[in-house]
Amino acid sequence: MVGKPNEGLAAMFTMMNYMRLGVGAQGVGLAERSYQKSVAYARERVQGRAPARRAASRSSATPTCAACCC
Repeated sequence: MVGKPNEGLAAMFTMMNYMRLGVGAQGVGLAERSYQKSVAYARERVQGRAPARRAASRSSATPTCAACCC
């Protein structure tokens, strides 16, 4: 038996609503961590030369995010 007699259904819905909020908070946390990891990867990834460095050095590659705002 959950809760007082004839109040079990209300207690169950209260518990389910708290669980929904918990799952939503976990989703936000996972999304934030995924974003952090992707930004870190983009900052260190080497993919070619930056336009300003083409004339100076033909062989030096720069991180993808070297010239962007992040």
